[in-house]
Amino acid sequence: MKKILGLGLSALLLLAANPVSAQSNSVGTSNIQVVKSDDTDGPIITPFDVQLIPPTSYTGYAGYEKSFTMDPGNGREANVWVYNKSSAPIYMKIYKNGVEQTEVTYESGQQKTVSIYTAVRNDYKIYIFSKTGHKLDIDLSARQF
Repeated sequence: MKKILGLGLSALLLLAANPVSAQSNSVGTSNIQVVKSDDTDGPIITPFDVQLIPPTSYTGYAGYEKSFTMDPGNGREANVWVYNKSSAPIYMKIYKNGVEQTEVTYESGQQKTVSIYTAVRNDYKIYIFSKTGHKLDIDLSARQF
């Protein structure tokens, strides 16, 4: 029992030791929130999170598309983190069950975390693209917790 309490306390201290400096802006629906971050190290993924999109880099002219399913049994929240390393703005559309929910703009060098909340099983798709045809250069990941 002492070992379990010790592990729990250790995990709590690790989580508390990683403060996040961010500004929160609500966008689109009440279930999706965008957070701007100055932390260029990327997202912190703890071992208990479900990785919907493992940390990935993508470079190319075609848009990036990824679908995933959120099951509340794995947690009711998810964070989708994107870092735009391109030379111009990029855009991310989020679809829930085939219906567009929001579009998020990322200026060159900017990163944001989009938070999604769900109480029921839903299918999501993210689509990241350029409106000018320039080459995309992005880092991204998504986790559910």
